[in-house]
Amino acid sequence: MHSRYIIIILFLVSCNLQAQDFKDNFFKTLGLQSEFNIFPTFETGSSDIPISQCISISLIGGYYGLRYNLYTLGDNKSLGIEINPSVGVLSVGGYLLDDEIASGLGSFSLPLGISYNLGAGSTYNSAKNRGFAISTGVDFNYSPVLFAKSDQEDIKWGTNGIKGDLKRFYSIPYFSLAFRFFGKRTSLLKQFFVRVSYRTNKHKDSNYQNIPPLGLKIGFGRVIGY
Repeated sequence: MHSRYIIIILFLVSCNLQAQDFKDNFFKTLGLQSEFNIFPTFETGSSDIPISQCISISLIGGYYGLRYNLYTLGDNKSLGIEINPSVGVLSVGGYLLDDEIASGLGSFSLPLGISYNLGAGSTYNSAKNRGFAISTGVDFNYSPVLFAKSDQEDIKWGTNGIKGDLKRFYSIPYFSLAFRFFGKRTSLLKQFFVRVSYRTNKHKDSNYQNIPPLGLKIGFGRVIGY
């Protein structure tokens, strides 16, 4: 499902690049963000604890957003594709393994989606002081980055020692809202966004308390070169 979504986006981009000037439709944003994620359950391959789940918290991280307008509807409306890679600096991820907790540091995410933009920041010709954006897509997450269990390896955590495969890569659908505005003391176009991701648990166990997967990301930055 997610691979088909990516192919459709790449096809739209390839078609549009032949008809419009790339520079006039390309936008960049830079900023900071915080996030909280409860990732979906997964099978560990261990007979002791067959089902596990990862919870990740990032207090401070950075993101670099890229957007390309596929279609513009006047000076204040546009439909585009966007990719917003981010890195969690002060980030901690932990696995729920019965009485044991396996932990790691760092996080990386790569949201890829389609956005509908209104007002400031929608096109370079907009004269509005404020703007909004609604986007949806798939958020690809890798967490934790360091000190975590890799696939097909054995690892021991805590005093008892638990062996199994601890998953670190997740793809989750998301929905995002963004608000853009010009600063009072500067001419920079700033942006504030909230991104929510959700999906259901595929792996369930009657002996394991499954927590519904949910992700929340909040960020603040500026549109570069606007």
